[in-house]
Amino acid sequence: MTEETNKVAETTKPDGAIGGELTTDANEDVALVTEEEVKTPEPEPKTPAVSRPSFNITFPGEEKSYVKIQIYGEYGTGKTTLAGTAQDVPDMANVINIDAEGGNKVLANRGDIPSVNVRDFDTFSNVYDYLKAHCLFRDNNDVANLKLSEAHFRSINAKDIKEPRIYNTVIIDSLSEVARYCMYKLMNVDIENTKLNEVPLRPEYAEWNSRQEMMLLLVRKFRDLPMHVIFVCSRQWDKDEFNRRFYAPNIQGKLGNEIQGFMDHVGYYTLETDAETKETHRYLMLQPGNTFQAKSRFVNFKDSYLTDPVFGDIYDLEIANNNSK
Repeated sequence: MTEETNKVAETTKPDGAIGGELTTDANEDVALVTEEEVKTPEPEPKTPAVSRPSFNITFPGEEKSYVKIQIYGEYGTGKTTLAGTAQDVPDMANVINIDAEGGNKVLANRGDIPSVNVRDFDTFSNVYDYLKAHCLFRDNNDVANLKLSEAHFRSINAKDIKEPRIYNTVIIDSLSEVARYCMYKLMNVDIENTKLNEVPLRPEYAEWNSRQEMMLLLVRKFRDLPMHVIFVCSRQWDKDEFNRRFYAPNIQGKLGNEIQGFMDHVGYYTLETDAETKETHRYLMLQPGNTFQAKSRFVNFKDSYLTDPVFGDIYDLEIANNNSK
């Protein structure tokens, strides 16, 4: 392009040019920018409003692993004692016991596990509300509310609490008794004021159905707490469709089987004496047998039972299970 052409381009406003403005390219001739070639700039994308998601996507191993187990067996085999050894596991301490069976003396001898005595279903519901709030305060490191909450339920002054007690495990002892308290509530039975010579009403289908739904909700809510949960239960004889007898958790009706479905692990705890050595050992059966129900989701555990277990053994299996995911 000649010097004369450049001068014309600089002084002439051609038709259709916006204000006569020109653009130049180092490798091309002068080009006119027409109105048709001008694009309206796209609006800036709006930042979406921050809202709480309706659900969360998590990958294996991202969430903290908690033990959710039901332990059942005959009275006197040491189920509560086994559950209490969770206090000896650093990651499970501290433990709180919900005593619905009056067996607090077993854990009282340890001296390091507090208990809540429950004698009706409403109180049990209140304990759940307390634990749900406690987990929230704990995970948010809300020391002030932890102190206030502990002071309220211990009937002491919050100023007297130097360090609030942090709970990571709850024992429900026993689920069999909680199911009875649930039926008492449905039948309007006041345990404290009912006379021994009063004949209780017989529960009908509606009460049995309501109890089943209430207990399933209770177990589900406790299971979903962000803490280790140990359900203790007595045993009973049951029958399958072939009339074969076996031991199962002592909860009447189909409720017992449905509750087992909510659990990661169901252990049958039994006390046996060796006929030859005369030695007595306790066994936690974690795989079903011909005469008892059990289940386990410990993928790396190849045996069917633990011998003379403490809760550290169960916790180690849970951690190994989580690390393998």
